[in-house]
Amino acid sequence: MRTILLLFLILFFSCKTEEKKPNDLPEVILADFQSQIDSLFNSVITDDQPGAAVLISYGDSVLFSKGFGLRDLSTKAPITPSTNLRIGSVSKQFTALGILSLVEEGLLNLNDSIYKFYPYKSLEGVTIKQMLTHTSGIVDADTEFWKKWTLDRPATNNDIIEWYRKHDRKDFNPGEKFEYNNAAYELLASLIEEISGKEFSEYIKENVLDKADMQSSLFYNLSRPTHIPERAFCYERDSTGIWNKVDGHYLNGIVGAGCLYTNLNDFAKYSKALRQRTILNTKIDSLLFQPMIAVKGLADRDFYIIKESGSFYGLGWELNDTMAVHGGETFGAQSFVVFEFNRPLTIAIFMNSNSLFENEPNLIDATYRLTDNYIKTTANTVYD
Repeated sequence: MRTILLLFLILFFSCKTEEKKPNDLPEVILADFQSQIDSLFNSVITDDQPGAAVLISYGDSVLFSKGFGLRDLSTKAPITPSTNLRIGSVSKQFTALGILSLVEEGLLNLNDSIYKFYPYKSLEGVTIKQMLTHTSGIVDADTEFWKKWTLDRPATNNDIIEWYRKHDRKDFNPGEKFEYNNAAYELLASLIEEISGKEFSEYIKENVLDKADMQSSLFYNLSRPTHIPERAFCYERDSTGIWNKVDGHYLNGIVGAGCLYTNLNDFAKYSKALRQRTILNTKIDSLLFQPMIAVKGLADRDFYIIKESGSFYGLGWELNDTMAVHGGETFGAQSFVVFEFNRPLTIAIFMNSNSLFENEPNLIDATYRLTDNYIKTTANTVYD
């Protein structure tokens, strides 16, 4: 009898022990983490203003994907994971992939001179790699346009090319140092058209976006407008606190340095494609994350990890030993992405206003700290 009772007690407490570790325990912990991210963004974004789309993925698991605020203030349409937002300079990595696609096809070499294709004195001695890494030394024509462009029609990539044809000067010798240059990427977009014989957005769609299954994303060119599904309009707040729509700026017809619209659903697929290396057929995409030149004054202004570690620039990405990052900022839109190497962690924050880098708390720092803590501690056994 005592043996039977002992057996019963052993079985009983074994069952109780199992009940303390139910299958849904990770989901409870995840819900708590998601609540923390919710609270963070709700503390700075109200339901009646432009907002943000936030993605946090780990391997094949999407830990968080949600929109905050409105994509269109006039219709009150909310931002959702399928809302397409303008991501500014985060677009550069897609232009870089387009260039690498041409290299993979044998149509281009990174050591080729841009002068070979555009024989202007201002571009002499500058390689494609230097254009990609912001070490070309050429004057940033994009900045010149900000100062001087006054035409009523949108500027185009052809206007950028024409500017270099007319102006014979450099800021420094090619390869001498790093200096961020939007026009270099705009020239690269034109180069893709020159070599491929296809319009830039079409080439990128076929050779980058489609291969990452980014079916709703597109490069938008104001000089050749097209429909943007679930478009988030861009807003800036004036001195009186009123939000004003700022889409349609005369520089929004220049592509390559920016102008990609994407959404959380597509960006999660893109992150997965980068990790699985399915966009290009060879391992040439590793050059994206190869440190080429030391960087100061980019992400270190906005992200504590880069501020602490220092960084280098690859091809369309800023890097340290453990991650690649990039920010984007244009008229009424800001963005920031984190792509870790040692862990399959991706964070993307897209905003349709000019307030990402102005908020307190710092949304980039706070999002990363919460995520890092979640993975290292409570979710440690789940994601290891």
